[in-house]
Amino acid sequence: MSYRALVLSAALTFFLFTGDKYNIIFAEMINPKMSAELYLDGKEHESEIKQVIGDAYSSHNLSDDDVLIIGKIGLLITGRGCSRYEPLAVSYLTMICRERFVKYFYARVFLMDQTLRKIRDLINHYDEVCAHAHLI
Repeated sequence: MSYRALVLSAALTFFLFTGDKYNIIFAEMINPKMSAELYLDGKEHESEIKQVIGDAYSSHNLSDDDVLIIGKIGLLITGRGCSRYEPLAVSYLTMICRERFVKYFYARVFLMDQTLRKIRDLINHYDEVCAHAHLI
């Protein structure tokens, strides 16, 4: 197995247990049609959006008709011209994927470091406590 495959395996093994997903939703219409900041009202509109893209933390008017709402587990682009933002949304998704890969990779490296430290401690103290031999 190549070095690259080993790195991916180490990171993605941890990733598989988390089940993280990020959704990008393009909708030509949203009802009711409002200004972006009104969707994050902390009431009914925001709770409906939260079901789809998680906790929404940012909303923007991209044009008079198009709105972008960014959430914890996805983003929503609405309006008749929403499809023209697809390349930008894919670039954003690529950045999110890379960020998560790095996060999970370093979490996995940290866990491996702890395990190796425990093994080194067991090896260094083998002659003191022979009962740990099966753990090595």
